[in-house]
Amino acid sequence: MTLKRAYLAASVVLVCIFLPSSASAAGIQVTNHARDEIVRYPVVLLRGELTDREATQIRVENTSSQRSTRKLVGVAHDGRFRALAELVPGKNHLQLTAGSESLTLDLSFQPQTNPHIVRVIY
Repeated sequence: MTLKRAYLAASVVLVCIFLPSSASAAGIQVTNHARDEIVRYPVVLLRGELTDREATQIRVENTSSQRSTRKLVGVAHDGRFRALAELVPGKNHLQLTAGSESLTLDLSFQPQTNPHIVRVIY
Protein backbone atom coordinates (compact mmCIF):
# COMPACT_ATOMS: atom_id res chain seq x y z
CA MET A 1 0.00 0.00 0.00
CA THR A 2 2.84 2.43 0.80
CA LEU A 3 4.58 1.70 -2.51
CA LYS A 4 1.38 2.52 -4.41
CA ARG A 5 1.07 5.88 -2.62
CA ALA A 6 4.72 6.72 -3.33
CA TYR A 7 4.22 5.87 -7.01
CA LEU A 8 1.13 8.11 -7.21
CA ALA A 9 2.97 10.98 -5.49
CA ALA A 10 5.89 10.64 -7.93
CA SER A 11 3.45 10.64 -10.87
CA VAL A 12 1.89 13.89 -9.69
CA VAL A 13 5.32 15.52 -9.33
CA LEU A 14 6.32 14.44 -12.85
CA VAL A 15 3.12 15.86 -14.32
CA CYS A 16 3.77 19.17 -12.61
CA ILE A 17 7.34 19.32 -13.88
CA PHE A 18 6.40 18.82 -17.53
CA LEU A 19 3.62 21.39 -17.77
CA PRO A 20 4.30 23.95 -20.54
CA SER A 21 5.70 27.24 -19.32
CA SER A 22 3.86 30.49 -19.83
CA ALA A 23 5.11 34.05 -20.00
CA SER A 24 5.78 35.38 -16.54
CA ALA A 25 7.70 37.88 -14.48
CA ALA A 26 7.88 38.18 -10.71
CA GLY A 27 4.47 39.84 -10.38
CA ILE A 28 2.62 39.16 -13.68
CA GLN A 29 1.99 35.82 -15.35
CA VAL A 30 0.17 35.37 -18.67
CA THR A 31 -1.41 31.92 -18.61
CA ASN A 32 -2.99 31.58 -22.05
CA HIS A 33 -0.13 32.68 -24.35
CA ALA A 34 3.56 31.79 -24.39
CA ARG A 35 6.50 33.98 -25.42
CA ASP A 36 7.09 34.16 -29.20
CA GLU A 37 3.78 32.44 -29.92
CA ILE A 38 2.31 32.86 -33.41
CA VAL A 39 -1.37 33.86 -33.55
CA ARG A 40 -3.61 34.14 -36.61
CA TYR A 41 -6.08 36.78 -35.34
CA PRO A 42 -5.49 40.52 -34.82
CA VAL A 43 -6.96 40.92 -31.32
CA VAL A 44 -5.88 38.65 -28.47
CA LEU A 45 -7.41 38.21 -25.05
CA LEU A 46 -4.66 37.96 -22.47
CA ARG A 47 -5.50 36.14 -19.24
CA GLY A 48 -3.29 35.64 -16.27
CA GLU A 49 -2.42 36.13 -12.65
CA LEU A 50 -0.96 38.93 -10.54
CA THR A 51 0.86 38.71 -7.23
CA ASP A 52 -0.84 41.98 -6.23
CA ARG A 53 -4.32 40.74 -5.32
CA GLU A 54 -5.50 44.31 -4.70
CA ALA A 55 -4.85 45.48 -8.29
CA THR A 56 -7.97 46.56 -10.19
CA GLN A 57 -6.51 47.13 -13.64
CA ILE A 58 -3.68 46.15 -15.95
CA ARG A 59 -2.31 48.25 -18.78
CA VAL A 60 -1.24 46.68 -22.07
CA GLU A 61 0.84 48.66 -24.56
CA ASN A 62 1.85 47.33 -27.97
CA THR A 63 5.13 49.17 -28.54
CA SER A 64 5.29 47.80 -32.12
CA SER A 65 2.12 49.64 -33.15
CA GLN A 66 1.49 53.25 -34.13
CA ARG A 67 -2.32 52.89 -33.93
CA SER A 68 -4.47 54.76 -31.46
CA THR A 69 -5.40 51.40 -29.90
CA ARG A 70 -1.80 50.58 -28.97
CA LYS A 71 -2.60 51.25 -25.27
CA LEU A 72 -5.50 49.39 -23.68
CA VAL A 73 -6.59 48.88 -20.08
CA GLY A 74 -7.83 45.53 -18.81
CA VAL A 75 -9.55 44.50 -15.61
CA ALA A 76 -8.01 42.75 -12.62
CA HIS A 77 -9.75 41.21 -9.65
CA ASP A 78 -8.52 39.00 -6.82
CA GLY A 79 -5.14 38.35 -8.43
CA ARG A 80 -6.44 37.52 -11.92
CA PHE A 81 -6.68 39.69 -15.01
CA ARG A 82 -8.11 39.87 -18.53
CA ALA A 83 -7.03 42.36 -21.15
CA LEU A 84 -7.26 42.82 -24.91
CA ALA A 85 -4.35 43.69 -27.18
CA GLU A 86 -4.57 44.67 -30.85
CA LEU A 87 -1.74 43.24 -32.90
CA VAL A 88 -0.09 44.42 -36.11
CA PRO A 89 1.26 41.97 -38.71
CA GLY A 90 4.68 40.64 -37.70
CA LYS A 91 6.31 40.67 -34.26
CA ASN A 92 4.48 42.55 -31.48
CA HIS A 93 6.16 43.67 -28.27
CA LEU A 94 3.50 43.89 -25.54
CA GLN A 95 4.31 45.68 -22.29
CA LEU A 96 1.97 44.66 -19.45
CA THR A 97 1.96 46.85 -16.34
CA ALA A 98 0.05 46.42 -13.08
CA GLY A 99 1.11 48.75 -10.28
CA SER A 100 4.90 48.61 -10.03
CA GLU A 101 5.18 45.21 -11.78
CA SER A 102 5.71 44.84 -15.52
CA LEU A 103 6.16 42.09 -18.09
CA THR A 104 7.21 42.14 -21.74
CA LEU A 105 5.52 39.57 -23.97
CA ASP A 106 6.36 39.05 -27.64
CA LEU A 107 3.64 37.64 -29.91
CA SER A 108 3.77 37.29 -33.68
CA PHE A 109 0.66 37.97 -35.73
CA GLN A 110 0.46 36.26 -39.11
CA PRO A 111 -2.82 37.03 -40.88
CA GLN A 112 -4.96 34.13 -42.07
CA THR A 113 -4.11 32.79 -45.51
CA ASN A 114 -7.52 31.26 -46.21
CA PRO A 115 -10.51 33.21 -47.60
CA HIS A 116 -12.73 32.61 -44.56
CA ILE A 117 -13.64 35.44 -42.18
CA VAL A 118 -15.47 35.74 -38.87
CA ARG A 119 -18.13 38.40 -38.75
CA VAL A 120 -19.40 39.35 -35.31
CA ILE A 121 -23.07 40.30 -35.18
CA TYR A 122 -24.55 41.56 -31.95
